[in-house]
Amino acid sequence: MNKNILFFCAIFLLFFLGISCKKNGISDKSSEQNTNYFFGDSTMAQSDYFKLITGENGYNILKKQSDLYPQKYFDSEKDNLPNLKKGNLTIKLIKGNPLDKNNPRILLYTFVDNKKVDSLQFYRSSNNIRYSSDVYTCLSYFDEKTNKIWQARFFSYDKDKQWDIVSYKQSTILPDGKIKKDSLYYLDESLEVEMEKHHLYY
Repeated sequence: MNKNILFFCAIFLLFFLGISCKKNGISDKSSEQNTNYFFGDSTMAQSDYFKLITGENGYNILKKQSDLYPQKYFDSEKDNLPNLKKGNLTIKLIKGNPLDKNNPRILLYTFVDNKKVDSLQFYRSSNNIRYSSDVYTCLSYFDEKTNKIWQARFFSYDKDKQWDIVSYKQSTILPDGKIKKDSLYYLDESLEVEMEKHHLYY
């Protein structure tokens, strides 16, 4: 008899603790949902990524990655996207010009104690820059665990499925909110001049 009473008491206690955890938002499922944001395609951080995008299938890889950003960011009517908080450091993704559908941009801002520290252009797609059929694209991937950002910039021509890589680099968001450039794996200086000429850094 005593064993049965203890058994039912144990079941009731476990049930009560389960409800309490859900109310306080500390379940594993809740934690996963709170950090399940889209910060780009993680394949950009692979050691062979540059080799892949400069290979024969490079256009298709970049095109597939480029299509992810409008799907994740611009289906929403909100200008401000989900924020990521790490202690007193806050990382925000914000739409740069939400009303211009031909030149969509996502900007990454860092804040420390609610004060803006640094920023970079996280995503951009601009049509008809140098020619009537070319597209300039900036893609980025942010690793939440390491605070590192990988970024690829390129011109592409959908009609002929051609592409020219401008640069591929890696940066790090420091604890003080500053964005430090770590590695520049590739840079085409002639295409960088084209970027400056057409104000694609802003």
